[in-house]
Amino acid sequence: MSPVDPSVYCQRCGAPLPAGEQFCSKCGAAVPVSRETPGEPPVLAIPPEKGGTSKWVFVLIGCLVLLFAIPVILIVAAIVIPNFSRAREQAQLAQDEVNMRNIATALETYGVDNGRYPATLRELVPKYLPPPLPAVPGTKAAYVYHHPSADKRLGSYDIEDDGSLGRSMLGRLPNGPGGAPCGEECKYVVYGQSAGLIGKP
Repeated sequence: MSPVDPSVYCQRCGAPLPAGEQFCSKCGAAVPVSRETPGEPPVLAIPPEKGGTSKWVFVLIGCLVLLFAIPVILIVAAIVIPNFSRAREQAQLAQDEVNMRNIATALETYGVDNGRYPATLRELVPKYLPPPLPAVPGTKAAYVYHHPSADKRLGSYDIEDDGSLGRSMLGRLPNGPGGAPCGEECKYVVYGQSAGLIGKP
């Protein structure tokens, strides 16, 4: 066993420590120690905290990383978010068109079976369309069904959405039967019995 150096004491319990020991044999604490001043009781000193400078270096590096990372994140968000919104609008328009075609198919089947078109879309459920009736994507609003159609160019009936889809998405649809592409003039997507899918201001 190492000889006890009476001038070396444990910081926690004050017990004298063997020279060169790293742990107190009495309390088991790690040994930050102080030397006894001759003629005075031992004073236990807490050793100076290490790593203070390196801590500030890490803080500075972290701040610099954030300083450069935040603008990059904002630029990426500015690119990604509009593309995501446009993709979502395109998906909603595609679903809108699918819903209208499905309703039109059910109307034609109903017409063949009954010799007439129904007065309301509710008559298609559940035999010709599974419940519930399709709704406009994004809003869950009901489709508007006109029979007979107010515009004779559309045929015996027409189906119209609620105009909630983005106008920029309707640009490729014709503006009315046989019309020029809508651009951003059209608000509604309409399915006419004889005209198919068109846009309407």
